[in-house]
Amino acid sequence: MAWVAGETRALLVARPVARPNCSKRLVARLARRCIPAVACALAAARLSELLCPCPGVCSPRCEGVEGRRRRGRGRERALSDRGRTRRLDGQEPTEEKQRMRRTRPMLRILGGLSEAQDLMDARDYEKARDLLLEVEVDIQRASIRSAHVHWLLGITLDNLGDLPMALSHIEKAIELDPLAVPFHRSFDIVTNRIRASLVAPERDPGDESTPRLYELLVRSGEADTGCHVAMARHHLHAGELDEAMRLLVAVTTLDPLHHEAWVLTAALARKAGDAELAERAEIEAAATSGKAPVPFAIKGVAEG
Repeated sequence: MAWVAGETRALLVARPVARPNCSKRLVARLARRCIPAVACALAAARLSELLCPCPGVCSPRCEGVEGRRRRGRGRERALSDRGRTRRLDGQEPTEEKQRMRRTRPMLRILGGLSEAQDLMDARDYEKARDLLLEVEVDIQRASIRSAHVHWLLGITLDNLGDLPMALSHIEKAIELDPLAVPFHRSFDIVTNRIRASLVAPERDPGDESTPRLYELLVRSGEADTGCHVAMARHHLHAGELDEAMRLLVAVTTLDPLHHEAWVLTAALARKAGDAELAERAEIEAAATSGKAPVPFAIKGVAEG
């Protein structure tokens, strides 16, 4: 057989076959060289696969190695297409579809949320908080991130007076769903309450919660001049004169008409022994004690 293959390759190199009946001509030429009939048949079958220059033309079986490779790739594509079709039809659900199903753990979590909502409607915020904390543990175990759970926790803690934790949960809810309008409304409600608590006249200057509330407002970008003055008052009460002066200088620079800031600056300068600064601050405080006049106060509507 090796001799047959070698002779046939030599014949093909010497005279390339370009007609469709190439296999028959090869067998005929080999037969004239007195090759046994069985060897001719085997050689023709094998050589037609290996050496035929016209796959798919001589006969349906005469395709060679490249033809078989094409058939194999075609079968792989067909199987792949059928697999994709089955998945798109829902016969083989993907991992994403399985996550979207309402499994037993998810139904249990939904039941807990519904019960917590009923407790909130009944204004039983302590039980609602405890139940929502259990739900939060359940969603963490199920690898679920829920903005709604954090939002409900923020509302519940706000009604219980725990403003720092309420703000923390509402910020998490906004992080998970930045475009939820109710979340931003709750954020405004909580930050307004923290701000009002800081600037309240009856607030003790030595209250230990003042730095934490102030830091929450500064971090979220919601601190105004009143909050800075409240923190400066806390520093002054604690004997931290440099920190208090830094805040008061910033406030009076940005808002020269802030009466309370000038009053506190005068007190701070007196305590620090700076008589000149104390006198100037007292003058500014007296000038800003009344309502600031409206520039160019003219009755009526301007007409051009």
